[in-house]
Amino acid sequence: MVLGLGKIRGLFGGGGNTSNDGDATLPPYFPVRPKGCETQSDALFQCITNTATDRLRAIEDEKEQQVSGSKEEEAPPLSTKGDTASEASVAVVVNPLDSCREMIYTYKRCCDKNLKKKQNWILTEDYRVQEEYRYKYDDSSS
Repeated sequence: MVLGLGKIRGLFGGGGNTSNDGDATLPPYFPVRPKGCETQSDALFQCITNTATDRLRAIEDEKEQQVSGSKEEEAPPLSTKGDTASEASVAVVVNPLDSCREMIYTYKRCCDKNLKKKQNWILTEDYRVQEEYRYKYDDSSS
């Protein structure tokens, strides 16, 4: 009985696999906006456009400052085995999508449910350009 409680809470939006679990990665079907997920899609797109983009720019600026700062400094002395300064200089990987983690979770959850519906099936299909609109390569020119 207790084991099923997390799943029941997850169905009603309470617990289960929350936004704090796992990493903030976008699903393979990411740029779709299925019917029924308009609010979740818009919230995620807005977060990526504003918050994540600003954070990515700040990270890039920090990296540029580190690179320009390291070029101005002299070469550091060779470190020994127990040197903690060399361990501290290792850059921590920061994901700019961490600030959008909650919205990514709700977007994935909604899309996983709504992409199975008949009205949204076309969003999961691969699109193939018709033959008359494809580029034609001339093999005789070589």
